[in-house]
Amino acid sequence: MFTRFNRRSFLFLGQPHCISPAKSTIDVYNRMIAANIAKALEAKAKLLTKAPIATIESKGMYQSPLETTEFLLLEGYVKGLLDLEKNSLLYTNLQETLDLFQLKEILQFLYGYSLNGTLLKKKKKMRRILIVEAPYTPFDISSYRLYAQQRLYTLLRWLFA
Repeated sequence: MFTRFNRRSFLFLGQPHCISPAKSTIDVYNRMIAANIAKALEAKAKLLTKAPIATIESKGMYQSPLETTEFLLLEGYVKGLLDLEKNSLLYTNLQETLDLFQLKEILQFLYGYSLNGTLLKKKKKMRRILIVEAPYTPFDISSYRLYAQQRLYTLLRWLFA
């Protein structure tokens, strides 16, 4: 059956609830974004360090060694690793720094989403809502160190083969 709703209610597990739009937005952020940032960092780490490496045939003659497929793969890997490490450190320190701009960088890196400038202007309130009260789970990038080193050595061997 269909249920009729007004603007201030929505269906949650079959029960209509009256919640202010701001409260429901915070709940959605907490359930869908904040609770999953560590999982998203883990997915990026796995993709970067464990996923199969795309093999692309070399084109043959290059004007510069910096144009080779092997070098471009290595360069992209190192850049991706640096971005992952930077954002995982921002995330790890987020509860201490309470910096909304760090949260903005993390969300941009993971989801391609940037926090609205008007949200960032309401620092005290938004810091409490988006950082202090949000259900963040720990993420430890060090568990991917061995995989990252192995991948780096593989790419270096390809470059110098």
